[in-house]
Amino acid sequence: MLHKTTGKRRDIAIASPPRRRFVSKKSLAQHFELSLRSVDRLLADGTIRGYRMGPRALRFDLDEVEQTLTQSVVDYGTRREVD
Repeated sequence: MLHKTTGKRRDIAIASPPRRRFVSKKSLAQHFELSLRSVDRLLADGTIRGYRMGPRALRFDLDEVEQTLTQSVVDYGTRREVD
């Protein structure tokens, strides 16, 4: 881009979106220490989202799944008094 008055070029920093880290079902299961059936269940009930990369390949965004799973963790540390 050129400066209006001087006509000299100036560089503009443009932030690029973060790159997605797509992984296979097997890699996802290993990363989170889950079984392949657990990954299938999470996909079937809509907890996590899979992306088709061609007619057969299904991939998962590792950062997206990590964010989803950490938000769904329930805090069991609180106690309630029972009368």
